[in-house]
Amino acid sequence: MRFSRIGSCFIIIGAYLLIRLTPIAIRSGFKSPILALIISILLTAVTMLIQLAYAASIVRLRLKPSKAALIALGSGLIVTVILYVPGRYVHNAAFFHSPIGILTGFSLSLLKDIFLILFAATLGYLVSFIVREPNILLPAAFFAGIVDYWGVTSGPVAHWLDKAPGVVSKASVHMPPVVVQTASKVHVIESMIGMGDFLFFALFMGVLYRFNMNVKGSFWFGYGLLTAFMLLVTFSSWNIAIPALVPMGVAILATNAKNFNLKREELLAIVYVGILLLVGLLVAWFVMHKKL
Repeated sequence: MRFSRIGSCFIIIGAYLLIRLTPIAIRSGFKSPILALIISILLTAVTMLIQLAYAASIVRLRLKPSKAALIALGSGLIVTVILYVPGRYVHNAAFFHSPIGILTGFSLSLLKDIFLILFAATLGYLVSFIVREPNILLPAAFFAGIVDYWGVTSGPVAHWLDKAPGVVSKASVHMPPVVVQTASKVHVIESMIGMGDFLFFALFMGVLYRFNMNVKGSFWFGYGLLTAFMLLVTFSSWNIAIPALVPMGVAILATNAKNFNLKREELLAIVYVGILLLVGLLVAWFVMHKKL
């Protein structure tokens, strides 16, 4: 059984390699605007499924905390090396524009995404052991969505996207580019999923597995919502941002409502914490924008 779970991880990684190569292999199809749009939507949906399945398969291994910690440490070191070593030791800028350099850059980007998901998933799985009862998952999912929304729209992530987008890009997993053609121009829209989203996804899945909650329902409903919102953000003419933890939290709460049995005191405690959290976010927003 353990071997089949490990094998599924490698199969998903192989599928991820193929889906990342697909946009290059079918680039000729982008000559047709309608075909380009259909291909882009399918690539987004399939890539999202593979990425979430990869993170879920890591959690499904049910590793001991010590092994998970070693994997998190090792994958984190690999990501660090991939991000910083090539740029530090390869001083010839022309190399990165040569065919070999382009292939090297693509390979390193692909490896970075694979090990970044592994790092985030194992780290989230480790954090999931802090949760001692299913009821804690309810406020965790709810408040995580609120904080994530604030962080992406007005908080630190929004600040980094504006001031240092390269830093955010390095800490994110990239989706296939979406190609939208108009009568006069070809638009290539790139999107990404932050490392923290995979961390919280693995955290939630770890809790769901440990307490025998609705794992399949949460996964598939969450996948559907995440894909729908990703496409909405990508193709919408409005400048909107919908963090992944918002639809993810909705999926967790909706599919596991029957597993939550909160007492009156616990509900009141959640309300009080929510009020304090909102006040804290407002204060933080005021301080950040005053400095800016």
